[in-house]
Amino acid sequence: MSPPNFRESVISQALSDAVNGVPDPALRARIDILVAKTARGLAAARTISFVGYEDRELDEHSLSLWNEVAPVFSAVFRELHALVESLTALFPRAVTTGQDIKKVDLEKDFDLAFDLLEEGEQHPVTGKAVKKKTPEETITDLVHSYAWIIQQAVKEEMKKLREPALMQQQWNLLGELEAFRDRMVGAMHAMVVSVLGVFYEVDVEAVFPQAYEATEMGVAMRRQVADLAAYLEKSLEVIKAGTPKDVLKMVLAQADERTALLLKNPAIGSLRAADRREITMFRRRAAQQRAGDPAGAEVRTFLDGHSKFLASLQSVELRERLQSHDREVAAEAVRSLERALTAGEANSRQAFLYVAHGARRVARLYGVSPELDQAARALRDVTAKGLDFALARPPLEMMIAALKPILA
Repeated sequence: MSPPNFRESVISQALSDAVNGVPDPALRARIDILVAKTARGLAAARTISFVGYEDRELDEHSLSLWNEVAPVFSAVFRELHALVESLTALFPRAVTTGQDIKKVDLEKDFDLAFDLLEEGEQHPVTGKAVKKKTPEETITDLVHSYAWIIQQAVKEEMKKLREPALMQQQWNLLGELEAFRDRMVGAMHAMVVSVLGVFYEVDVEAVFPQAYEATEMGVAMRRQVADLAAYLEKSLEVIKAGTPKDVLKMVLAQADERTALLLKNPAIGSLRAADRREITMFRRRAAQQRAGDPAGAEVRTFLDGHSKFLASLQSVELRERLQSHDREVAAEAVRSLERALTAGEANSRQAFLYVAHGARRVARLYGVSPELDQAARALRDVTAKGLDFALARPPLEMMIAALKPILA
């Protein structure tokens, strides 16, 4: 694989408008350069993409894949290094001399480094009052903080990729690179939003549509994974000792068909290459069992294993990726549902408007926890019978209780 030609970086209209809203013309020009350079860094990081690799046969304990992808991640490392160099030069840190504390000393000062001192508060050692930072000083600190994060991440990743075990473990190698890509994309998004946040509140998904798309893809994938896992759980209830072979083959065929639909979902690219590989291999093994002489115990073990794998996708990978989204949505849902309980039977029509809004928020959390899904089903069953708030109260309380852990 030859070194990639990075796609032309794209800056959204919302991001461009946010930059143009910076009041200081000189500072605005520098922030504009920061955004442009970061956009190129984002384009570079996103070249680490292994969609389609799940269909390949990769030899274990071989350096062939490492040699294939090395030009890609090496080019990304160089681009991120150049980004760090250019941004720290764009916003250089001043080093003062004389009676003032040198900047290099301030970096070693715990109180100042972690913003533990408020404006006007005296430093416990020097006795000097903390001065209010200018926007430029605040942005400079932010840029250097994020530059350090990116620089350290690249150094650590370079070290990891030289470990013999990782170099030869093909799927682990792809997963490690994908995780690195996601960390770097998140850091660059956060840097730009923090810089613009010096002047006004900025939503990352508004200025970076790719972040919104990634969230929506994750939500869509979690929903379909949860549906497939639920189907497999029901199938396990059907399979008992002496289950006819034609029934076993039918269960396998339906599981295969549902898995095929999952793989056709455009959001499948939001999963790690190793996870997509596992889903692809499930289809192959299911086809092999259908073609043979399946036994109930064998099919049950096979489906149970895949069901546990899907559960781990929901509870680990997708939960980590959607954690910020889930907390925000859960908080909004809890507010609406608690307002519904407060309105209660005294104003049931208003209460059900709150319920409707809260239920729409909860629908985005399908697959997060069995308790929440159960409460959502109970609420749907009750509201389908009419707007009787006395009947709706128990599932509402159950739903709020299931949402609280997401906020923790």
